[in-house]
This record gives sequence, structure tokens and C-alpha cells, in this order.
Amino acid sequence: MSYHWHVEYEIIRILEGSLTVTLDEKSFIANSGDIIFVHSGILHSPEFLIIVFISALFSTEMFSSKIILFVQDICRRLFIRKF
Repeated sequence: MSYHWHVEYEIIRILEGSLTVTLDEKSFIANSGDIIFVHSGILHSPEFLIIVFISALFSTEMFSSKIILFVQDICRRLFIRKF
């Protein structure tokens, strides 16, 4: 995937495999079980061949309303599961 950015925050959880992530020109390898947090406006790019991951984009505006309970439930289901 090419470099991109967005105003939303992004959380990526690696379920299987690994990938090279570049955040603001600094690269690192993320492996199965790792969670990556991408701040709003950060230029980033994942490089992968075969990987299974979950990604969630969210805005800080969500935290100022009652929808936060719904988002917490979704995050719990997607990111905090037992293997």
C-alpha cells in the first residue's frame, strides 16, 4: 500500500504474519500479536505479502458522545480476544 494519511486515528492488530510499517519515514517490523497505533495526520505505509490483520479508524469526536460505549464494545470484540 502506498504512503497515505488521514485525520482519523488508526489501530492495527496483527493476527497472523508480519509486516513492515513506516511511520513518518521510520520503519519497523510488526509481528503476530502486535498492535500499532497511528496518530491523526501521520504519513504511513504498511508493506506486506501475506498477513491477517484488523484495522479500525476512528475520530476523536467519537469520544465526546455516548457512542464511546459502542466503540469500546467493538474494540473489545476485535482487539481483545483470546487465542
